[in-house]
Formats: sequence, structure tokens, C-alpha cells
Amino acid sequence: EVEGSRLTLRLATDGTVGPAGPAGFAAAGEGSGAMPAPAVPRRIAAVSLRRDVHGFYAAKDELFPERTSGLIFFENMMGIFFTGRDLTEEVFAELAGDVRLVVAEQEYDPAVGTPAVQAPGFAVVFRMKDPERFSRVAEEAWQKALGLVNFTRGQQAEPGLIIDRPVHAGVKYTTAYFAPPGEEDRSAIDARFNFRPSLAMPGEFLILSSTDQLAEDLIDAVGKEAADAVGKEAADAAKPVRGVHSLVEIDGEQLASILAANREALVRNNMVEEGNTREEAETAIDTLLAIAGHVGQVKLQVGTDHGQTSAVLAVKLDLPE
Repeated sequence: EVEGSRLTLRLATDGTVGPAGPAGFAAAGEGSGAMPAPAVPRRIAAVSLRRDVHGFYAAKDELFPERTSGLIFFENMMGIFFTGRDLTEEVFAELAGDVRLVVAEQEYDPAVGTPAVQAPGFAVVFRMKDPERFSRVAEEAWQKALGLVNFTRGQQAEPGLIIDRPVHAGVKYTTAYFAPPGEEDRSAIDARFNFRPSLAMPGEFLILSSTDQLAEDLIDAVGKEAADAVGKEAADAAKPVRGVHSLVEIDGEQLASILAANREALVRNNMVEEGNTREEAETAIDTLLAIAGHVGQVKLQVGTDHGQTSAVLAVKLDLPE
């Protein structure tokens, strides 16, 4: 379908998804579905999933019969963070089926400085089944993770994280940050200043974020969702997209913005990896920026409804007059 500057592709099949395999743990069905992505400032991309997290992890041995190094490392780390608890029944069983990931461009504090390479903030939002009980478990695991990071960095004689407990919109959350650099010129500081890892648990939500800025934006977003659900705006409140288990959204303007902020780093990387001259690298990167600048928004949704599996891709282009 083509309507103005929007191109939409639709694919549908009557094929069914078997209970085995990763697709079988997409929990969207009749009357349920993935939640819309949280609305946060400067959002580059968002992924919203409806998944049976507990069922997926419980079936890991059938899904991944070969013990890869990545899986072993993950389980070892989780075993450290959640010491004495069964990961299947006491950790993943505590998470509801809503999983939302958000990527957003950062605004840097002038008192700290701007990293030479600007990484976007990223976060994942879970919904807890029993917030009162599991919030303490999550907080303990988070503190252990930060302690392990500081211990490892200390062994390498690198600066460690300072833990703080600020309050935003009535929610006390945990964040960690590096002490500001000592140099006067803070226009191209170390890449570590892209990160201020944060854990927030407003109500039934558990937010793991790479920055406190995005954590606070998500506290506001899920707080508005909860208020709309019970307030005067209940009719307009965010509701699950029925029959859809996967939603992906990309904002082309914000993507072009973060790429432009890292243009010099991208040019240098192109020269090293592709062996191009600076002129050739600049042409390649500027072409990429131009393409991203003409993509307004991309949306993809996948789901199963009334026995039919379908996917819809919609691309809105910002074309010159």
C-alpha cells in the first residue's frame, strides 16, 4: 500500500506456530498482546514484546542443547547476582509477559562534559508479578552487579562508580556514576561518561537503564500510563495491541541525529575497516546520514490472531518537495 509518503507492506500466512522453539513462547493470543512502546524524549528506537519469559528460560535445555560459552557466562553471572535462588522459579517466574526495550539519544550535563563518542541510552522495562517481594531481590542483585564492576575496574586501576539514591517523581531509585573528569576541556571526554547505570522500580515496573536520564524519563512514562488507566483519560490509556506479540519502532530523525553527532568517529572507523581515504569515507558516511534523514518513521508488528500469523511493515519517508 502507498499513501502519500507512507509505504506499507503486509504479509499473512495461515501457518501455525508450534509450541516448541522460541516463537512458541510469544504469549500474545486472543485478547492479549504487546504493550505500546513508552513515550520518552529523543527516542531513537523501541521494541515491545509479549513473551512467556519464565517458559522460555525453563525450556533452555531443549532450545539450546549445546552449552555455548555465552549461555554459561550468563548463568554464572546470574548465579552470582541472585545467589541462593533458583533462576527459573524464583527470578524469571516473577516477571510478567511484558518486555519493552527503549533506545534514546542523550543530553549531556555541561558540568560533566560530552564524550568523544556519543552512545545512546538504552533501557529495558519489565513488569513484576509481585513488586513488594521481588523489588528487594532485584535491588540486591543490582547492588552486587555494581560491586562486581567496581571490583573489576579497581583491579585494572580504572575509576570506579559512585552509587547514589536520588528521588524522581516520588520514586527513589539507584544510580551509579563516574566522578567528573579533571581536565578543563570537556568537549571530548572518555566514553565511560556515556553510562550512569540505573535501577528504578516505580509501582509494578522494573526499569534497568544505562543512564539515569532515561530511567527518569521512563519513570514519567510508565507513571503516566498508570494514571491514564485509572483517570479521566482511561479511554485513551495505553492498551495491549491485541494479537500482536512483537512491535518495533524506529524514528529516522533521531537516528540521523545520533549518527551526525558521531560523524567524525564513523569516518575514522570507515577509514580503518574499509581502507578508504578520508574523502571516500566522508562520502560514504554522508550518504548514510542523508538516507537516515529521509526516513521519518519505521514500524514493524508481528503477531497471530484468529489462526493467522501476520507481519506489517510501515515506512514513512520525509521526501523533499
